[in-house]
Amino acid sequence: MKIYNSMTRRKEEFVPIHEGKVNIYVCGPTVYNYFHIGNARPFVVFDTLRRFFKYIGYDVKFVQNFTDVDDKIINKAKEENLPALEVSEKYIKEYFKDAEALNVIKADVHPKVSEHIEDIIEFISTLIEKGYAYEADGDVYYITRKFPEYGKLSGQNIDDLESGARIAIGEVKKDPLDFALWKAQKTDDEIAWDSPWGKGRPGWHIECSTMSKKHLGTTIDIHGGGQDLKFPHHENEIAQSEACNCAPFANYWMHNGYIMVDGEKMSKSLNNFFTVRDIRKEYDGDFIRFFLLSVQYRGPINFSDEGMKQVKQGYDRLINATETLEFLVQNGSDKVTEKEEETVKSFRDYKEKFIECMSDDLNTAGAIGALFELVSAINVEIEGGASKEFAGKALEIIHELADVLGVLQRSRENAVGEDIQALVDERQQARKEKNWARADEIRDQLVAMGYTLKDTPQGVQIIKQMHNDIKSMNTTALAYIGDAVYELHIRELLIGRSKGDVGKVHKRAVSYVSSDGQSKAIKSMMNDFLTEEEQKLVKRARNKRATSRPKNADPRKYKLATGFEALIGALHMDKDDARLEEVLAEAVRIIEED
Repeated sequence: MKIYNSMTRRKEEFVPIHEGKVNIYVCGPTVYNYFHIGNARPFVVFDTLRRFFKYIGYDVKFVQNFTDVDDKIINKAKEENLPALEVSEKYIKEYFKDAEALNVIKADVHPKVSEHIEDIIEFISTLIEKGYAYEADGDVYYITRKFPEYGKLSGQNIDDLESGARIAIGEVKKDPLDFALWKAQKTDDEIAWDSPWGKGRPGWHIECSTMSKKHLGTTIDIHGGGQDLKFPHHENEIAQSEACNCAPFANYWMHNGYIMVDGEKMSKSLNNFFTVRDIRKEYDGDFIRFFLLSVQYRGPINFSDEGMKQVKQGYDRLINATETLEFLVQNGSDKVTEKEEETVKSFRDYKEKFIECMSDDLNTAGAIGALFELVSAINVEIEGGASKEFAGKALEIIHELADVLGVLQRSRENAVGEDIQALVDERQQARKEKNWARADEIRDQLVAMGYTLKDTPQGVQIIKQMHNDIKSMNTTALAYIGDAVYELHIRELLIGRSKGDVGKVHKRAVSYVSSDGQSKAIKSMMNDFLTEEEQKLVKRARNKRATSRPKNADPRKYKLATGFEALIGALHMDKDDARLEEVLAEAVRIIEED
């Protein structure tokens, strides 16, 4: 395994500290909001690195921290009128939802700043004792000039840094280059802990040095993060850790490249950043991960609609191949041909090429290329059908390699249920009886449920759609789904409140699920609560001609209720559980105001 070491600026053969074992520390998110696509890249890249090390036989310990104490969190807490740690816990939960959608495996340890205050105080105290830090009015600063190798990672010259440095208003440090290890509490309502220097909280850089030492030891194999962290964050980590521990901090430094948005570097100052939560409304998390791995991790990657569409064409080829193979495993022939046996033997060549690419500084772009070549060879073999055995072996090798990349996970989560199979069987019977109207009706029903059918010589292939574009889905179908989801939610809510008195629940539920209640809720939410896209969906569903309105229902209210149900259905189909919960809770609150 060769790794490009940011410290030496060259590729090096990876030699672990302990044979057969590798420990990795990756800088995690500051949890004050949903993470954006730029944050997602290191999460995906280093999760893939971890997967590959395990694949080639290493025992891996993987640590990724949560910064749950920070100025941004304090400001967010003031905005939301919540305690700072409550804000951070909220967004840690949201992090795991989006990370799971990207198939990012949980770290072995996810340390938090708030849980390591005593360790941080001990670390800072050691730096003070060794003469590398000093206290000033409750703050503690690191003496940057004391560390002679400062700048060795980023290539920064300390004299150049000095010319641009300044002391900000309120800071009491001795030198503009010094940085904060501990910050004194400014106001009584600001989160703080007792320390030898008074009440305060840790600075940003000290947390990773402390938590890395606690969970992985004084020297780690690999430290990873985004390119933007190289300076000053990682540079400061090195200065702190090596001064404290008198040992190298990390043997290998890995940094992923920037995300570009339509050719410009993504940044909050340009307001051109996109959260993964928002992107997931258009694309499946499995595909987003595939997109992030389509370029070698050190290079920049351009995030644009056109770029996503181009990559998606290749991704869909892989999905289609796995779906066809899954079908052939059940419906293929029983006899393996000689040609199939030869093709199976060739699988090892593609596997070797895949491993070779991944071993060359985690070249995921090359590895994906090897996967495409494998799938092309398989597609040639199964063009006219194939044996069950061949299909099984082909599916096995595709998933073996895809698992290393962490992609194509969704295809295995979408097994066809008995209800879907029953509809397919009914459609086949209708076709035999030449009941074309019923056959078409079932087909439309399956499409609304996210399935399409493909007739083949081996039988009907059921294809699960991997993601749904809510802007183009049939709103009537969405409303049917939303009606069921909403009613289930209401009944669960009311049963919980009434402690199981079903009679009371049935009576009470009517007011919640009626067009009166739903129309009132959606009307109130339209302007301020719903996003622009959600409002458009509601209006599209509301304006569609009703086909099954009850005779006594108010037409205007019924249309509004249809819009509400379509929105619920869309959020359910889009698997946006967090937003679905928000909308349902707000609807119940509005209905209960009376």
